[in-house]
Parts: sequence; C-alpha cells; structure tokens
Amino acid sequence: MEAARIAWRPLGRLLVEQGLLADDELERALVLQQATGKRLGETIVELGFVSGPDLASALATQYGIELTVETGFGTGLRAQIQRRHENDRGIPGPPALSIVETPAAEPEDYSRAVEGDRAEVDGAAEALLLRQLEEQWARLAAAEEALAESEREIGALRHERDHRRKQAVRLVGRVRDRERRLERPQQELEHIGRAAQEQLSEIERLTDEAKNRDAEIERLTRDVKERNAEIERLVGEGKIRNDEIDRLTRDAEDRTNEIGRLTSDAKNRSVEIDRLVGQARERHEEIERLTHDAKDRNAEIERLTGDVAGCDAEIERLRQESERLRAQATRFATRLREAESQQSDLRAPAPAPSSHLVFVQLGDGYELVESDGPPPPLHALLELPQFSEAEFVVTQLGHSPLPADARSCIFVQRV
Repeated sequence: MEAARIAWRPLGRLLVEQGLLADDELERALVLQQATGKRLGETIVELGFVSGPDLASALATQYGIELTVETGFGTGLRAQIQRRHENDRGIPGPPALSIVETPAAEPEDYSRAVEGDRAEVDGAAEALLLRQLEEQWARLAAAEEALAESEREIGALRHERDHRRKQAVRLVGRVRDRERRLERPQQELEHIGRAAQEQLSEIERLTDEAKNRDAEIERLTRDVKERNAEIERLVGEGKIRNDEIDRLTRDAEDRTNEIGRLTSDAKNRSVEIDRLVGQARERHEEIERLTHDAKDRNAEIERLTGDVAGCDAEIERLRQESERLRAQATRFATRLREAESQQSDLRAPAPAPSSHLVFVQLGDGYELVESDGPPPPLHALLELPQFSEAEFVVTQLGHSPLPADARSCIFVQRV
C-alpha cells in the first residue's frame, strides 16, 4: 500500500480559507495559545470561534481524511451542533421549516436536559471522528513502513555513492600514474629524434663527400685514359723519350694508386653509409612505435577522463537523489509526529494489554492481526500458517497503529 500524499497546510490558515475563522479571531487565538500552551484547535473551540464538527472537518481536510456521510441513528447530529454554535455566535441560520410545540419544562430540568444533550452530542462527535481516524491510521502505519524502506534505499544509495567515489579516486590515481610514466618515453622519444636528425645530417654529409670522390675518380680516370692515349700516340710515332715515358708511366701508376685508394675509401664510405642508413631506419621504426604507443596512452587517458567525468556526474546525481529522499523522509516524519500529537488527546487510557498486534508485510499489501501473549523480541522467527508456510522474522517493534490502543505492535516480513 502506498503512503497517502498530504497537501499540508496550517490549521489556522485552513480555517480562514474555508471562511470559518476571521483574521482577527485567528490572531486572538494565537495570542491565547502562546499564553496557555494549549493546542490551537482546542483554543479556537474554547473561544467559541469554530464548532467542534467544523474543527473535525478541518482536521480531516488537513490530513487528507475523507469523513463518511452520516446515516442511521444520529443522522443530522453534526447539523444540530453547527446550528447551536451559530446561534451562540449570533450568526443567522436558515429559517425553520416547522414549529413544534413542546410542553413547558422547569428551568432546572431544561438546563440539565440541554447539558445532557450537549454531552451526548460532543461524545457522538468525538466517537464519529475517532472511527474515521481509525480508518486512516493503518495508512499511517503503511507510510511509516514506506519511510523505513526509503531510509534503507538512502543507505544503499549512500553506499553506492561512496563506492563510486572510491572508484573515481582510484581511476584518477591510475591516470596520474600513467601520465608520469608517459613523461619518460616522451623524453626518450625527443632524444632519439635528435640523434636520428644528427645521423641523417651525417649521412647527407658523407653522401656529398662520396659524390665528390666519385667525380674525382671519374676525372682521374679520364686523365689516365688521356695519358695512355698520349703514350700510345708517342710510341706509335717513335718520338717518345725514355725519360718522358718513365715519367708518364710513374705518373700513371701514381694516378692508378690514387684511384685505387679513392675507390677503397669510397667503398668504406658506402659501407658506413649503409650502416648509418640501417641505424636510421631502426631509429625511425622505434620513433613510429613510440609514437603509436603514445597515441594509445593518450586514448586511454581520454577514456579514463571520460569515465571519471561520468563517475562525477553519477555521484552528483546520487547525492541529489539522497538529499531529495532525506528531505521527503524528514517532511513525512514531521507530519506523522504532528498527526500523533493531534490525536494524543483523543486516546483514552486502556487496561494493561494481554495481547499484541502483528503487522504482516505481504507481497501485494499488508495484514494487521492480533496475537495472544507478550510480543516476541526483535529478529525472532514466527510461524503464521494463515498467510504462508514459510517463516516470518520480526523486523521492528513499535506501538499499536490503532487509536486508544496501548498494546505493542510487531512488524514482520517473510524470510
């Protein structure tokens, strides 16, 4: 059963809105209430501003209780009390429909009769209000159970919020650790990039030197070919001198040795260039691998940042929901305490109870039954075969939800 939603309004303001009480009368009643310490409704009735039935109707409206229509014996009792109150205040009532002559009575007998009628009317009005309030007390008990369920939900949400907060803290720590770990590969990557750039510059310099050496070899080769052609021409003409031949031969040998040295140097430089090119390729592959790793780390950081933002939003939503439920529970508890204080003066003392009540929480509603003997302790197991073969456990000890009932009440639910 769901708790009734009550649109709470102050009793004095409600009576003013219904036209039963004037603003100046409300001010007088509030001043007298502060002086005597009595309830506002009792003070208003004692001053004669509002009748008892009108006050009962206003209280029922304040707590969302629907008063039943009078039928059977005593019908019209509320109207008679209202007419008597209007006559006492001097308010003109509706015209009488008929005049019935009654025998004259002595003044004392008439006074006693009037007082007896007033006592009977007040007792009937109080009994009528109690009967109708008893019908709503079960709703208040169900509302109290709903309030306890809301408290449990708030506790679960608070636990979930703390868990999410701890998880967010761990995620932030992991992100910070990864950022610190990523700083070292980034520095290594910059160092490798500078070394690779220096090696590329060295490769370009050696390549330029190799090109110059190749051009020098080609020039010397052409020069040797020209000298050999000159030697062959001179030998063919028979005009070659031996000294010139020897000189040209030694010059050709020197040029050949120089060509051989330059060729060997060029081969060594080519080997060095190949080695540097291989190192440059390895460094380039290492740079690509580290760059790819850095991109993966950045993507992981962005994902963790999104998770942390989602956790923060979830924590904020849970905090707002917890505050809303706590405020709702506080308002409902305040209304329940005020309802109990309003009805405490209507409860009559009862003899010491020899039994207790059992509030059984079922899947589709609840049941309120009586049980003999004192109530069992908290967390005790009970058998209630009239509801289920399974055992029930006592979850809460409290007072009877029925007015003018001093017995204890236990709240049980199926194990």
